[in-house]
Amino acid sequence: MASTLAQSRRRSSPPRASFTLWKVTTSRFVLALAVSALLPAVLIALAAGAYSSWPGFSPAVFGLVMFSVTCATFPIALVMLILRTEAPNSTYLKEPLQHVELTGDGVKVLDATGALLGDSSRGTLRVARTNMWHGKTLAGAVVLEYAAGATCLMGHVLIGAWPGLKAIQGARYEHRIDDSLMDELLRRAE
Repeated sequence: MASTLAQSRRRSSPPRASFTLWKVTTSRFVLALAVSALLPAVLIALAAGAYSSWPGFSPAVFGLVMFSVTCATFPIALVMLILRTEAPNSTYLKEPLQHVELTGDGVKVLDATGALLGDSSRGTLRVARTNMWHGKTLAGAVVLEYAAGATCLMGHVLIGAWPGLKAIQGARYEHRIDDSLMDELLRRAE
């Protein structure tokens, strides 16, 4: 038993490259948006409510200023959070979804807990080229298909569509990866 385990460890080659796929956590994003938009609004409204009727406090001024400042800060906070979250290699407000390892003999896909989802050297993972609608543009992509589902990967620079392949919608998990990793996956794709 122990020798079989040692042999299997020797046979599996170490990963040549690996990367993690992330997804945005909606609850964290909404909480960060609320804090980013409402905190300045509350502070400014408190100051305006106190200033307008000193030494008292005006709830009407507080409510009006709170609404006005929230309407002004909400779009700014939303754009800033989107830019910060979607920046290349950003893990802000994200949680790990999958881990992909490129080994000498194939590709492995692990979930966030480290459980194996598929391994191309064992036949439980299929790495294939596909075309995908990206907005109104048809672009080439790589799909990792395993028993529990599929993950669609695209490089930061879109590549042209392959003739003769069907196009899928972006409904599956679509992730952007570095172009060097995309090239390596394309070499291994069917």
